Amino acid sequence: MLRSRLFKNDARLQACLVGDSSHVLLGDVGTHVSRIQLALMMLDDNAILKQELASGCYGPATARSVLDYKNKRNIVNRSYQTKADDIVGKMTIARMDAELLQLEMKSPTSVSDIFTALPDSAPAYRLKRASVSLLSGRREEASAAFAGSSDSAELFRRMLATLGHQGGGSMMVDPEPGQLRAGICSRARGLITGQLENRKFDDPGVKACWQVTRKRGATKADEPEKPIKTHWCGIFATWLWSQAGINAEWAFTDSPPGGISNGPYLSGSPKRVSTSNHISFVAPGDILVERGGFKHHVLVLRISADGTLAEVAEGNAGSGAAHETVVRIRSGYNLPQNIGSHYFYSVDSTRSNPVNYGDSVPGAR
Repeated sequence: MLRSRLFKNDARLQACLVGDSSHVLLGDVGTHVSRIQLALMMLDDNAILKQELASGCYGPATARSVLDYKNKRNIVNRSYQTKADDIVGKMTIARMDAELLQLEMKSPTSVSDIFTALPDSAPAYRLKRASVSLLSGRREEASAAFAGSSDSAELFRRMLATLGHQGGGSMMVDPEPGQLRAGICSRARGLITGQLENRKFDDPGVKACWQVTRKRGATKADEPEKPIKTHWCGIFATWLWSQAGINAEWAFTDSPPGGISNGPYLSGSPKRVSTSNHISFVAPGDILVERGGFKHHVLVLRISADGTLAEVAEGNAGSGAAHETVVRIRSGYNLPQNIGSHYFYSVDSTRSNPVNYGDSVPGAR
């Protein structure tokens, strides 16, 4: 019998535990799917699209997340398989239930405690924004849902479906304290407000960002005169990552058209950090890129509950030539609502178990 508070009252999932005919698979729709999606969000990094979350649909993104979950844990029925599939069957639902029980023991009552126990990932941050949006910031009022009331999955689905339509939609949401994303944002805010705000690129403090530049395949930094012409917003954002402990550099490439572009690379890696078009997965600490012109880069510090506005840190800010632009923190940055105008470098793609949120943007010089 399933015992976690999220699963135990769901007859469909209880049936999944004991009968092959009740396996959950691509095309299924319902509250039982929402419960699985919520479990994936609470237990693991994942890239489930907003449309599937809001409709409770076991679509392609949910299936990929299930497959990733099973691959990480080597959940394979060796009696007839040699590798994992994307179906939630007896072994998978039992493993999720056991992990949920462990999570519930860590955080039995408080919503704040539960958010602290969740992965420091973009999906977990989106869940946090949804709760702020639905409850106008009063997260403690969601404790019944997250403690496993019988309608918790339905509330979860409603939260995501109505994201931004409640009283808390305009409230700014910080990353969860004490984790990597919060560390990036805190460090960036402290450096800018403490010494670099409104300083230009030739200020000695700003020049420190040039230390992260290199030629692709080289170990020695480029001369600083080269990057400042058009790229110092991206270099500055990459340097902010490095100041928070991400071992990243800005590499200049000589690749042909269609090759890997200039951008942040993990130190010693031949590949650029992964990019994504799916802006709904942007979270604090990520580097957002405006695709037009010189591809302006900003570091996201926090996002409104409805996902329409952000507070960002940026170098090369303002108008005019590079030597006239400055470092600043900007509020009221309009986040794009459609794929096409922006992409982003995700903190989650820099971790030891990287997550890419889909639709990588081809490199360009």
